[in-house]
Formats: sequence, structure tokens, C-alpha cells
Amino acid sequence: MGKLYAEYDTEAKPVQMNIDIDTSNLGPDKLEELVLHIAEMSERDTNFLSTKLNKLVWAADFACFCETGSTISGARYQREKFGPVPKAMPIILERLKEEERMEFRKVTVGTRKGLRPVALDAADLSRFSQRQLMIVDKVIAENFGKTGKQLSDESHDKLAWKVLENGDAIPFAAWFVTSRQPTPAERRSGLELEALAKTFHGKA
Repeated sequence: MGKLYAEYDTEAKPVQMNIDIDTSNLGPDKLEELVLHIAEMSERDTNFLSTKLNKLVWAADFACFCETGSTISGARYQREKFGPVPKAMPIILERLKEEERMEFRKVTVGTRKGLRPVALDAADLSRFSQRQLMIVDKVIAENFGKTGKQLSDESHDKLAWKVLENGDAIPFAAWFVTSRQPTPAERRSGLELEALAKTFHGKA
């Protein structure tokens, strides 16, 4: 179990953001229940395969990070071929399988073959806040019917994805960095802030 918990950031503090975060309810057990809940809610999604499970877990955690400054699961993520994946995900999935709480069925979707995660047990939602559950369910609904590849293509447009290598850690705050050029309005705002900063530092 020590190895499993070692994959988690119990501090769960986003990079360069001064936000107080409640870390009392984070850990691998919470990721396990999040995975089960997503599988339950995606039961009727014919495009729900293993890759999409990873994408939805990431999307839910990232959406919660954007709204609250902290993630749902507290998991550390790393770059993998098809997108960000919790480092502990292989261990979590193996444990769910061994405990007979989840199984992976071989399916064919169109011309694609893959594994579909199927929840055999109800997720314990008692450790999630109502806000967290609303965020998760919204993410699932917004992406219902999409393929894992479609979600992967969306994540591959991010600058953080392009500059990192497989296995590299992905801080959530890095996902906000973009390579696009600022708009005229953003340039004006930046120049105004620069002038204001120079005034405060006596360099005007």
C-alpha cells in the first residue's frame, strides 16, 4: 500500500498559486471511487473504452481545479501517449479488478477493438462533495458519445503536452499556458499593468 500512496500529492497545491486546499479527503481510495462512478455513469456510452476513462478522470479533476483550486482525487498526473494519466491508475484498475468491483470487456466499436471498463459495484460517493459530483457529472454529459481519440486530440493541442515527454509529470497549472498570440485587448491590459507596476516600484 505504501507504493500506492506514494503516487499521490497529499499537499495537492497547484504550481505558483496561493490557494488554501483541504487535503483531508484525498488519496487513492477517492480515485478508485471516482473511476467507478465514471464507469457507472458511462454505461450507455458505446464509445466508453479504457482511453476515454483516463480522459474523463483527467477532465473532471481539471475542471474541479479550475473552479476550486484543488482536484477531486488528489492524484499526480503524467504525460502518456494518449493524454494525461494518473500515475496510480494501473494500480487502481488492478485493485478494482482483484476486488471484483470492475471488469474489462473486449468490445468492437465500428472498426476499433478495445476494452470497456464495466463497474460491478456501486461507487461510494460519501467522500465527494455535491459540487464535486456536479462537476464530474457535467464532464461526463458534455463528453457523452465522444471517442477517446477525440478527447486525446483536444489535449494534444495544449502547449504543456507538446513540450513534455512521456512519463513527465503534468502540473495542472501548466495546462493554462498557451502559445497563441495575445489579442489587442490583452496587449493593452498588459501594458496598463506594466505601467502600474513601474509606478509602484518607482520606475515610471
